Amino acid sequence: MYSAQSLFEENLTPSVAEIVQLQNGEIWLVATGRGLFKVDRENNKVVALGEINKICGTQSINHIYEDRFNRIWISTDRQGLVCLDASGRKKAVYKTPDLPGNLAGIVLEDKEGALFVTVAGTVLMFDEVSSTFYSIQS
Repeated sequence: MYSAQSLFEENLTPSVAEIVQLQNGEIWLVATGRGLFKVDRENNKVVALGEINKICGTQSINHIYEDRFNRIWISTDRQGLVCLDASGRKKAVYKTPDLPGNLAGIVLEDKEGALFVTVAGTVLMFDEVSSTFYSIQS
């Protein structure tokens, strides 16, 4: 059994904004203004995902999503949308002009496998073939 007090080090008191369990069983946390962390179950603590935080270029993370291909999509505040492969290596970083203002929000995949992301008050859809995002017109 985990307790919040034992999971976080005394000098780390983040505000957890999101918690996600990846398909490999790892539990990742988004800590407001502090980046990404992973639950270390063996040692009953939370550890920073330092290399992934560096790839993101910011500690202002908005959302994490793992798609059906085990790619991990990390939406950031002003650093775009980061895509990691299943091993955690950088696959791509999407920024302006694909993502207006480099602001990425919620990422979601529908049952057909289409990937959507909220950006600056609109919804974009990912085109796997061209590896770009396009606006969904109403």
